[in-house]
Amino acid sequence: MLVLSKVKVVWVLPPKSGTHTTIAALDEHFPDNRRGKRNRRGNVNEGIHAVQISSGLEDYTWVMNVRNPFTRAVSWWNHYRTQPNRKVNDRWYDHVKKLDTFDAAGRDHELCWGAANFWWRATLSYYWAMIPRIDHFVRVEHFHDDFNALPFVRAHGVEVENKHDFKGEYITGEWWKNYTPHMQEFVATLCAGDFQRLPVSMYEEKMVDSLSPDEYVAYLNHWGIDF
Repeated sequence: MLVLSKVKVVWVLPPKSGTHTTIAALDEHFPDNRRGKRNRRGNVNEGIHAVQISSGLEDYTWVMNVRNPFTRAVSWWNHYRTQPNRKVNDRWYDHVKKLDTFDAAGRDHELCWGAANFWWRATLSYYWAMIPRIDHFVRVEHFHDDFNALPFVRAHGVEVENKHDFKGEYITGEWWKNYTPHMQEFVATLCAGDFQRLPVSMYEEKMVDSLSPDEYVAYLNHWGIDF
């Protein structure tokens, strides 16, 4: 998380939810944010996804990045499947790479029930359990609009441009091709708490309802479903 001391804002940044984009926007307009040193790539701060509650933040405004749970679940799995092994949670990287598909990862006993809680950490509810409240949500799919609508951003007269040049890897391509009927039910159940906490108007609780009309047709064709 980021603590912006001068504007009294705490920004919670779950993984795979626009971290790079947020840091770039804040570095440009609010460069006073307090956080750890940069990692070897120079573009993400160490511990940026950690939630460390300390005294004195009670009267701060709390902001949290959110993302469609169905696309985020695919991105979470894809990250561990494609990235080089890291020192932390190396067994996740090793284990996920042994599984051929998203569906296989959703059926794997170690990922679903192991002590490391791989899939539970893929939920936004994992973060809600550690924070006192959220005053504003910023949807990664509508980052420009939601960032610019934040009261402290408007009060300082700044605005991020709607370039859609996201710094990270949040766009997961044809993510819906990974969703078997089993994984639709699995992720909907896994992220039930996310849907309950998020405003109803933000995201659909069924995977197919998250698709655009063109994506829906492509989804039906991909799975050989008549329409």
